[in-house]
Amino acid sequence: MATVKTSSAVRSSWWGRLVHELTVDRAGAKKFRMSSRDLATLLNMMCTLIDNGMPLQKVLGALASDPSLKKHRPLLLRLHGRLVEGSTFYAAIAAYPAAFSPTIVQQVRLGESSGNLSDTLRRIIDHLESWLTLRTSLMHKLSYPAMVVLAGSGLMVFMLTTVVPQFETIYDDSQVDLPWVTSVVTNLSSSLGTYGWLALLPLAAGLVVWWRVRSSIAARRKFDAVLTHLPLVGAFIRDLAVLQFLRSVHALSAAGFVPIDAISQACQTVSNRYIRGQLEQMSHVLVHGTKLSVAMNKLEYLIPSSVRQLMMVGEHSGDITRACEGACDFLQKRLQRRVNGAMGLIEPLLTIALATCIGWIVLAMYMPMFKMFDVLDF
Repeated sequence: MATVKTSSAVRSSWWGRLVHELTVDRAGAKKFRMSSRDLATLLNMMCTLIDNGMPLQKVLGALASDPSLKKHRPLLLRLHGRLVEGSTFYAAIAAYPAAFSPTIVQQVRLGESSGNLSDTLRRIIDHLESWLTLRTSLMHKLSYPAMVVLAGSGLMVFMLTTVVPQFETIYDDSQVDLPWVTSVVTNLSSSLGTYGWLALLPLAAGLVVWWRVRSSIAARRKFDAVLTHLPLVGAFIRDLAVLQFLRSVHALSAAGFVPIDAISQACQTVSNRYIRGQLEQMSHVLVHGTKLSVAMNKLEYLIPSSVRQLMMVGEHSGDITRACEGACDFLQKRLQRRVNGAMGLIEPLLTIALATCIGWIVLAMYMPMFKMFDVLDF
C-alpha cells in the first residue's frame, strides 16, 4: 500500500510527469503539431526568459509549467528531457518535425553553435509573424465575399424550399394562371425538394478527389501544376510560393548560411509541390556553378522581373540577405494589391448577383398575387 502511495506521489510531482512523458511512445513524434501562431508565441516567451539570463534547460521547464502552453506541455517536457540527457537544443527539436520545420532546425543549429541563440530565435519570430500578418490580412479580405456567398445561398435555398411551396399552395387553390417567371421558380422549388439530395453527390465526389490528391504526391504535384497555370489565380499562387521561398532564403542567410545552402534548404518550405520542384532544379544548377541571376532568368514565368533584378544586384554586391528582404517586401505589397483589386471587383458583383436572384424570387412569388387583386377589383 505504501509503495502505491509513493508511486502516486512521484507521478504527481513535476519530475514524475517528466519521466512519464519521456517513456510514452517516443516514436510518436509526428503527433506533436504546432501552429505557426503557437510557435511564434512559444519562441517569444523563450527569448524573453533567455534574455533575462535563464538557462535553456530551466526555460523549457518553466514553459512546461505555464498554463497558457498546457496543450504543448507533453512536447515541452520531452524537449526538456532530451536536454537533461545531454542533447543539444537543435537536436532535440529536430526529433519533432511536425512542430519544428527543417529550416527552423538549421537556423537553431547555427545560432546555438555560434552562441547567438536568442538573436536567431528573434529572426525566426520575425519571419513567422510577418507570414502570419500576411496570411491574416488575406483571410480577412477573403472572408467577406465567402460570408456573402454562404449567407445568400442559404437564404435562396430557404426561400425555395420553405417560402415558395407555401405560395404555390395558395395559387393552386385559387386556380390563377401563373406567369412564366413564377412557373420557373415553382418548378425549381419542386426539383430542389425532390432531387436536392443529388447536390451532395458532386460534393462527396469532390471530397474524395481532394483526399486522393492530398494522399498522393504525384497527384498533388499535378494538381498544383494546374493551379499554377490558371489564368487569374495562377499569378497569385506563383507570387505566394516565391514569397515563401525568399522569406526562407532571407532567414537562413541572415542566420549564417551561404547562399547556395540557404536556397537549397528554402526549397523545402514551399508548399506548392510543382513550384518546389522548379526551384529545386534551380538549386541543382547553382551547385554546378551557374550564377543565381542566370538560373532565375530561366524561371521568368515564375519569378517576377523586379525580383530577379533585386537578386542580381544582391548577387553582385554579395548581400543576398538584403536583396531577399527587398524582394519579400515587393512581393508582399504586390500580393496585397492583387487581393485588394480582386476584392474591389468581386464584392459589388456578388452583391448585385445575390440581390438580383433574391429579388427575382420575391417578384416571381408576388406577380400572381397582383393578378388576383386585379380580378377581385373587377
